[in-house]
Amino acid sequence: MRYWFWKLIALGLIGSFAYTAFDLQRGGYFSLPDLAQNEYGVSFRNGFRAIVVEDNPSNQSAANQSDIFRRLTAAHPERRYRGITMQVPSWLESQWSRCERAPDGADPNREALEQTMNESMRREYQLARLDYYCFVLSDNDRILRGVIYSVPRS
Repeated sequence: MRYWFWKLIALGLIGSFAYTAFDLQRGGYFSLPDLAQNEYGVSFRNGFRAIVVEDNPSNQSAANQSDIFRRLTAAHPERRYRGITMQVPSWLESQWSRCERAPDGADPNREALEQTMNESMRREYQLARLDYYCFVLSDNDRILRGVIYSVPRS
């Protein structure tokens, strides 16, 4: 009986390690470039991968994690992040983009972005906070890869 118990425990541990490795691979964290101390990675299910600079994380212990585990969602656990991707060439879709904080107040870029959204998406993001504009570099040209919105976690 003990033999089967320890076999099940070992199988469970191996399965959890395999799932963690699969999840990190799917999120692109094995191809994550080196991060500075105040940079955090975030990967969305739609394939959008971004590196953001965050000088004031609400959870200071998140800054001490290794690069693979230093995530924006851990730095701000009180917020939920949503990434919207832009149309880019297929070879840029799996690249990590660098993000800049969106300006506070009236932002003409936000207004132009919201004009390109369909009505249901505009309604969904109406009260969300636009946090970051994310860009990729291609032949020294900055291409808008996506934007990151956040809402309070309830």
